Amino acid sequence: MEKRPNFRARRKARINRSLELHQECKQIGPTPPITIDIRTEHLCPKPRMTRSDKWKKRPCVERWMAYKDLVAMTYRRAGGRTYFSPVSIGFEFTLLNRRKIDLDNLIKGVIDALTGLAWPDDSVSHIRSYDYARVIFKEYGPFCGSESAVVMIRELS
Repeated sequence: MEKRPNFRARRKARINRSLELHQECKQIGPTPPITIDIRTEHLCPKPRMTRSDKWKKRPCVERWMAYKDLVAMTYRRAGGRTYFSPVSIGFEFTLLNRRKIDLDNLIKGVIDALTGLAWPDDSVSHIRSYDYARVIFKEYGPFCGSESAVVMIRELS
């Protein structure tokens, strides 16, 4: 019967492999930033959710779930990938009227929609900083009657 390597030897081999992968990624360098352009009738901020929203579908939660699917589909179409290294994100939201809306809820909506696609989780180890966050109010959007969100994801070296 063959003897398995002990815990320390396995751990050392795993650490060496991760260091090799890290060095390979450093040699390749960071990927160019990706920009996604989300166009919809109304941007949807992240609603306050409860446990009962799983079976009791409130209209605001249903709207947000549809918006989340739209953001995910747009990210896939733009050729997005999963970032395992830290990233920095920039946001630019174009709204049609001056409705009262919180910028942090708009940002949360996009970040939660991209969690699992663009990064494994939305912890500080993956999302390090926000480059910018702007809201532009227009009478008419780029497309008649539409709002948009432009998100720029940049990998940090």
